[in-house]
Amino acid sequence: MNLAEQLVILPSLILDASKHISSPIFNTISSFVDSYYTERQEASEQLCQAFDEIVSQPWSTAKEGEEKSEGSEEGTIVDGHFENKHGIHWIIVAILIVGEMAGGGLVALPSSMVDAGIYAGAALTIISAIFSGYTGVQLGENWLMMQERWSDYRHACRKPYPEMAYRALGGWGRVAMSILISVQQFCLSVIFLLLASNNITSLLFDLFSWKLNFCYIALIVTVVLLPLLMLGSPKDFWQAALIAVVSTSTAIVLIFIGAAHDQEECMKEPDYPAVVFEKFFLAYGTIMFAYGGHACFPTFQHDMKKPQDFSKAVILGYVVIIIMYLPISIYGYLVYGGSLSSGSIIPSLQLNWVQTAVNILITLHVVFTEIIVISPLALNLEELFRIPNKFGIRRVILRTIIMFCVLFMALSIPKFGPIVDLVGGSSVTLMTMVLPGIFSLSLVAGKRKRDLKLLNGEVTRSEEDNELPSFFEVLKLNKPWMLLLNLVIIAFGVFGGVASTVSAVNELITTSWDVPCYVQIFMTGGLSFSGDGGLVNCCGLYKNVTTVDVPVGEAFFARRSVVINERAMGRSGNYKISPTQPIAQEWNTTEKVEKNDYGSVVNDHFQNKHGINWFIVAILIVGETAGGGLVALPSSMVKTGAWAGAALIIISAIASCYTAVQLGQNWIMMQDRWSEYRHSCREPYPEMAYRALGLWARVAMSILLGVQQFCLSVVFLLLASNNIATLLFTLFWIKLNFCFVALIVTAILLPLLMLGTPKDFWQMGLVALISTSTAIVLIFIGTAHDQDECMKEAYYPPVVFEKFSLTYGTIMFAYGGHACFPTFQHDMKKPQDFYKSAIVGFVVMLIMYLPISIYGYLVYGGSLSGGSIIPSIQLNWVQIAVNILVTVHVIVTLIILISPLNLSLEELFKVPNKFGIGRIIIRTLIIICVLFTALSIPKFGPIVDLVGGSTVSLISMILPGVFFMSLVAGKRKSDLKSGTKGDISTSDDQNDRPTLSEIFSLNNPWVLLINFLVIAFGVCGGIASTISAVNELISTSWEVPCYVQIIMGTLNFNADGGLVNCCGRFKNVTTVDVSNPVSFCAAPGF
Repeated sequence: MNLAEQLVILPSLILDASKHISSPIFNTISSFVDSYYTERQEASEQLCQAFDEIVSQPWSTAKEGEEKSEGSEEGTIVDGHFENKHGIHWIIVAILIVGEMAGGGLVALPSSMVDAGIYAGAALTIISAIFSGYTGVQLGENWLMMQERWSDYRHACRKPYPEMAYRALGGWGRVAMSILISVQQFCLSVIFLLLASNNITSLLFDLFSWKLNFCYIALIVTVVLLPLLMLGSPKDFWQAALIAVVSTSTAIVLIFIGAAHDQEECMKEPDYPAVVFEKFFLAYGTIMFAYGGHACFPTFQHDMKKPQDFSKAVILGYVVIIIMYLPISIYGYLVYGGSLSSGSIIPSLQLNWVQTAVNILITLHVVFTEIIVISPLALNLEELFRIPNKFGIRRVILRTIIMFCVLFMALSIPKFGPIVDLVGGSSVTLMTMVLPGIFSLSLVAGKRKRDLKLLNGEVTRSEEDNELPSFFEVLKLNKPWMLLLNLVIIAFGVFGGVASTVSAVNELITTSWDVPCYVQIFMTGGLSFSGDGGLVNCCGLYKNVTTVDVPVGEAFFARRSVVINERAMGRSGNYKISPTQPIAQEWNTTEKVEKNDYGSVVNDHFQNKHGINWFIVAILIVGETAGGGLVALPSSMVKTGAWAGAALIIISAIASCYTAVQLGQNWIMMQDRWSEYRHSCREPYPEMAYRALGLWARVAMSILLGVQQFCLSVVFLLLASNNIATLLFTLFWIKLNFCFVALIVTAILLPLLMLGTPKDFWQMGLVALISTSTAIVLIFIGTAHDQDECMKEAYYPPVVFEKFSLTYGTIMFAYGGHACFPTFQHDMKKPQDFYKSAIVGFVVMLIMYLPISIYGYLVYGGSLSGGSIIPSIQLNWVQIAVNILVTVHVIVTLIILISPLNLSLEELFKVPNKFGIGRIIIRTLIIICVLFTALSIPKFGPIVDLVGGSTVSLISMILPGVFFMSLVAGKRKSDLKSGTKGDISTSDDQNDRPTLSEIFSLNNPWVLLINFLVIAFGVCGGIASTISAVNELISTSWEVPCYVQIIMGTLNFNADGGLVNCCGRFKNVTTVDVSNPVSFCAAPGF
């Protein structure tokens, strides 16, 4: 019995076992399985390792490093990977993913928050993004396995997803998947045609007062789209996705502007309805619909030049999507609340020009997305009817019939919106969450089973490879952690999908269906106009709150929907191409040109054989950088306002990520040109400055890094000591001054500071990341608890320029981990993968920072005056738990932060790069100096804004771009002089560095433009922030140093015992029962 047959009967077996769990039959089976796997576990693991070694070999028997071609017109196999010579780049595929998938969430997720609740909805949105992104990558890996095992898939294939089902489950899987994809894409095509037609109908009336029924518009749209539908596959119409992405990116900006305009009035009377079980699972269907583009993913990958790069396209696409979904969902829900009842945020926008512009952009997006969505359906049917894979009369006939069937369905069921939840909960969930994992497990097991038979001589490579693995072989031949992860995702999809489908069916039963268009013609003698003229879903509990001046008697309130039928939605997205593509490494053309104790050059890239994985470095980036922004950014919103603060956070994240990627490219160029950087280097950032600008820059950068990391170490030691002192008093009533605690913390940390470089203490980054992630969840819980009471009295103070500038310093402090990045990259196994670490790290940080900043500010408002959100949380256990977690984060981050300073001084004093007495003396003296400074200036907080606005701005925003442009120009200048592309050890003379005019002439214009914009952003913000920080320092009242207080006899316990920053204008609103608010609130005003 093969896997397909066993999967069919498996549910009934499990059901029977669950009903008779104590039966002898069940006990016998259970005992057999337990004993079988106990005996086979060790052998299975050894087997998997052997298979991994076998299958890592190239597909053909050509020598390594040679280009291996099958002589096909489709493409060739290069370095073990098939390449389609007519394919498209992975960035284009990322655009297709965003353009095809992202828009549902843009307009619908804010209203789905009404069904799920704010924090449950946000959690569901994030979890669904992670899981669906993972399954998207799995689909890509599945296709690569298929191309490896079966050469047929290295040629044209019009049904990649059904073929995947066939290779995983058998013939019935191919048929079932073809039907499933056809039904889903047909329904989606109908939905998008209805969306476009309704939008255009409303726009024609709003703009020109033309009263034209949407049925006629649907016919016109179909005729206009028909020629574009004749394009072959995604590589022929990727421009349509680009138009969709650009239009939606603009729409997102406008939606934020409109929501910000309505915020003040709408949030005075918010209505956040209670969550209902049935509605909650309808929200699940909507979210799945928003992420459910997987039906097109194999088609996209099939058309790629390098299918192995599909994972990059998926990651980038999902990063862009989640960045757009989450902020607009949370912000839209918090501003409009329960008035988001039409399935879209657009009707709630009360600025007329914004609503009209967004409608035009979304309509443009929907029209072009229709072309992408219908493609898998068209290709599927063309394969079924054996139509040639080129333009011809049969393609024209079939695609015309398909489009008119879509039109007929749209005219038959004009109110097609309720189908969205059903499609999202059933077919989309299957193809997005359930089937990719099943196919992956089966294909991996099948591949390893085949390799085992080849190893044992049971089959030859020439024999057919069509045998499917059994169910037990799937369990045995897959790694346990992979089985567990896939089981979790499949369970998430199955349970959510079933519940969502049941809820959607119940909704369909109660839906009142409109009469078909062609029936209306015979019944009424024509089709009357049914547009609503642009009436708005006003906000507030009774949907009667306006934010614009409305003439008395003018129709404005309680409209059905100006753009979209109930629960129908469009698709849109946003995309930003990274301007820093990896610069080609040109050491030589052999696989390995250099070997030493530190590493070797493999396939033109240096590899450190003792290095760490790029994912570990991403953890280090998040662990070292996040935390400060977690607690400080919500209160920084008080200085900027919600929308300006959110924009500044997003822009800073993009700019910081860009400069981080540039730092990585700089280091790769240095390893290319100077072989000494392929060995141990304890000052990578100063060396970067030296190679870009000269010896003076190395000295200046060493001083700059030393000052910054020293100041940050003092800040973190003070934070940890103050937190521990407060916690000791809160939990155990131990009154211990923070000065003594700082001494104890220093003594405890000292042994850990002796660890060498980041590769020796990457676990600290993991601890920091876990503690921060847990703290975020708890902060959301605490903020949600306080929301109802605090938002009634929330006060949002006006923005002051000086305070606004200080916020820039705070945000730079939150993103300013760049001083450690070259050290992290230096310790990587594959330094060329650092860009992955940077992108993943900054995406995670933005996802952490943005929701909690906006949500915290909207709930607590101006009461966030202590520089941290933690004192504003009124649930005592939450506040204590968050303090403990943040303290853990701060302590372990201190070990990471101080590392570049340690290494720099060890290099200065020529201390050997190994553990010894020299390292112990230097690092002990450094931490004692940090401790002395902390005890000398206990109120070190004001230094943060100064450091953030000056040194962090320089290191994070300005210098990476300056070094990048100089190194690129220097490399090209060197290549032009030498005429070779080998390891060029050029002279260290200053004259060999590029001049300013050469930097301009040898860099691409767009690189110059982007770098100048980022540098200008850093310079202007840094100067303004530094001036504001200096003014604040002048007016700060400094505390007496700890050791002076000891001599004076005034060193007493001064913790506040956990007093709360109560919310409201006067900081006197409590959300918990307290007998005396005066003793509960830190600074109440009555």
